[in-house]
Amino acid sequence: MGISYDSIRIPLEVELDPSQFEKFLRFIEEYYIAPKSSLIFRYTVERTVEGYVVKFFEVCPAYPQLYAQISIFVTTKPHAEVYYPPTCPSEWLTSIVYHLKRTGQTFARTEGNAVLSLLFITGKPPLMEKLKAPRSLGLFSDSMIMLYMFAYLIILVVFFIKPLLAIVMAIGIQLAILFNADKIVYSMGRWKITDEYNIVQLVKIVTRYRDLQWFLHMYGSSITEIKQAIYERTIALGELITPLKVLETLEDIGINIEIRQLEVKNIDLYRLVSILANKFKVHRPKIAIANVLLPNAAAAGISSKRSTLLITSGLLGICDEGELEVIVGHEFSHIKGKDPLCLFILFIGEYILRIFLFYKFPFLVQFWLLYFFIAFTFLFFIAKFFEAKSDLEAIYVSGKPKELASALRKFTIYMPAYKLRRSVLKWFSWDPHPPLWFRIERSEEYAAKGLEPVKHFLLRSVVDVIKGLLRDLFKLKPKKYMQGE
Repeated sequence: MGISYDSIRIPLEVELDPSQFEKFLRFIEEYYIAPKSSLIFRYTVERTVEGYVVKFFEVCPAYPQLYAQISIFVTTKPHAEVYYPPTCPSEWLTSIVYHLKRTGQTFARTEGNAVLSLLFITGKPPLMEKLKAPRSLGLFSDSMIMLYMFAYLIILVVFFIKPLLAIVMAIGIQLAILFNADKIVYSMGRWKITDEYNIVQLVKIVTRYRDLQWFLHMYGSSITEIKQAIYERTIALGELITPLKVLETLEDIGINIEIRQLEVKNIDLYRLVSILANKFKVHRPKIAIANVLLPNAAAAGISSKRSTLLITSGLLGICDEGELEVIVGHEFSHIKGKDPLCLFILFIGEYILRIFLFYKFPFLVQFWLLYFFIAFTFLFFIAKFFEAKSDLEAIYVSGKPKELASALRKFTIYMPAYKLRRSVLKWFSWDPHPPLWFRIERSEEYAAKGLEPVKHFLLRSVVDVIKGLLRDLFKLKPKKYMQGE
């Protein structure tokens, strides 16, 4: 008797023109099949009246005797059908669904292209980008919460050795972090942007994923030399980089690509930040760029006079001007609202409450682990209000809610840790940001309804966050708005 299989239909969340069918087929091979080649067998492609059907079997890594049959229908609205044994682990099925959807979403955003970005600053020698971001650099965050948590761990150890010393340390360490946050974040930047060194130039090589892998395999160790050669032919001579000069430089090195695969992007970051500082009516912060390929941004400082804006080279590479403006605006909202100070007061308030409770009710000490879990979950949930407030104020000041949603979707492509899979538990995670799907849907909702006047961004955000939590808690679908409704 054969094994009965369950099935699931998965929309790939992308719409294709018939001229894109073959490109999407190649993308499936490069983006989904190739990384899982050891688990894939019987891969076939069939031509149909509506397009193509890709069929293959995928083996479960944990249980090699189990496998799923997957069919991807490449049509104007691609979808996949997965047939799987009832005994298959739910985590494996969830992973398949996630990666199939991610394949469609990534193609929708990149049109099947991969991009290698090389960053230059006027007047500055070139540096090599790093793939890994600093651990303390959060997504759109100036909260410095990870530093606060590290300080808490130290204080916790001291508390059980000498409680009175822990009280002094708690206030002292957190004050030190608070008053030096701008310097800490500024030190993470390899490039410092000033009115003299203000132009950021990005050289983008656009190619297929497979070709990019080949390029990195062949020239990965030589990228520093490539950047140096481009620098010496242009910036070192007082000239701006152009696609033609990049092409000539690559040809001299022995790399042959077409000029249509090259894009040079000029960003006057100093001017952009200065304009936003005027819009938010705050002092212009110090500006630094972290030498990191992952897209990210952060700001820190107890006041606008003592603040720092940090942007990664990866963020500059993937965002257009409007997206970059609204992301930087998010950070300006943190600076304007003195959010680090507010979070500091919250942490100090929790600490005072903890000392009072443990002193007044000594028996609670034996439940300290439970207390810490509840307290930190509460603090991180409160922090979500501030992050939502910064999203909202940024889209109102910039007038670009669509651009924020677009930028956040790009983050899901380049930063796999930020996934769009819904889970109520994400609302209670130790992450100061609301779930990414909430932030995207909220931005799109404001774009569709129009930016009606808001009296208080934080209060409106508190309401929006609670509504979002209740919506996910009771599995309610977000309301769909027509543009201009």
